[in-house]
Amino acid sequence: MATQDDPYVVQDGLPAISTAMWIGTAALMVLGIQPVFLASLVAEHRITDALLGRLATAEVLAIAMGTAVGTAFFRTGGMRMKAAALSGLLALVNIATCYAASASALLALRAGAGIIEGVLLGCTVVILTRTRAPDRINGVFLAAQTIPQALAALALPIYLIPRWGSNAAFVILAALALIGVGLTPLLPRLAAAPAEKTAGGRWNWTGEVVCVMVATTLQTAGIGAAMEYLAQIATLHGFSQQMVGLANSGNLVFQVAGAFIVVGIAWRIRSAPALLTGVALQAAMALSFPLMPTGAAYVALACAFGLFLLALGPFQVAWLIRIEPTRRVALLMTPITLLGWSIGPFIASFFVSARSSDPAFWVAACLFLAAGTAYGLALVLARRPLGRPVTA
Repeated sequence: MATQDDPYVVQDGLPAISTAMWIGTAALMVLGIQPVFLASLVAEHRITDALLGRLATAEVLAIAMGTAVGTAFFRTGGMRMKAAALSGLLALVNIATCYAASASALLALRAGAGIIEGVLLGCTVVILTRTRAPDRINGVFLAAQTIPQALAALALPIYLIPRWGSNAAFVILAALALIGVGLTPLLPRLAAAPAEKTAGGRWNWTGEVVCVMVATTLQTAGIGAAMEYLAQIATLHGFSQQMVGLANSGNLVFQVAGAFIVVGIAWRIRSAPALLTGVALQAAMALSFPLMPTGAAYVALACAFGLFLLALGPFQVAWLIRIEPTRRVALLMTPITLLGWSIGPFIASFFVSARSSDPAFWVAACLFLAAGTAYGLALVLARRPLGRPVTA
């Protein structure tokens, strides 16, 4: 059991952790509603089908880059002031997006928002990795931050966008950021992290570590390729906006369910079998999306796909912490995940057209299969027993 002077433990308790989760939720909110507002931007002729994937890539890649910087940025002190300033700036950029008059302006503003979101997410990553059970807390965070995404993903296509257009999404993003400004006084003041080193003063970059990180990147690339075209494929197949809303919100609700199942029930499952099974099922579902004959079948498959999106994250974290217990590699998991998410839509954008989004899901399936290969190689290279999603 950790003591009060353990430098890894957040001392401010539930309010501090909850505030960190809110800030992370505001930073990641865009991932849940991006497919909806991007499809709306296409319908409003503000962007093209090909630009949809590239716009998604620009923001998510910017989030990944920002997170890589953000973890170092928030470890140097002044966490509350920095988080408040960045949250306010994020709100302004989201409001400015409502007035973007061209595709290039949209691209620039969303890339800028992504950088801010990523740096803010660094605040959450630093705090949550300084807890006694970072894999468990990470699972709770992934589930909790998906709940407002699910609500917004349902309300936007059915109620808000038909009345106010795609700008409704950016107003929601701005409002969440502004609430974060008010909550920042509850953030903790963390002690300096201990100067832990692995043997020889170097990070433990074994082949197993590299393979797990590559596999994670490829797996999330597959997720990104599928998710960013989830609404667009429904539109091109003639499904109603109600079905689009149900699919997106249902997907997010099942993400929450999957994350809580892992945190609360499936903690005895080992990492490698869980991840290998997960990517195989994700590949099969990605190939099935273009074959869905009805809107109801599309919604059901979207929900099933969501079940695995967050549930596999704790297994990745547990595997890396077991290999590299100083947690420095685990700190990189969020930017790596977001990097993968940004790569997927970018690759898919070269294969889709105004008449068909089906190739995006073929690309996703190939990425999932490549991820499974990398996980298998990591298993071959493993030097010690595999981790579990929740440590004792």
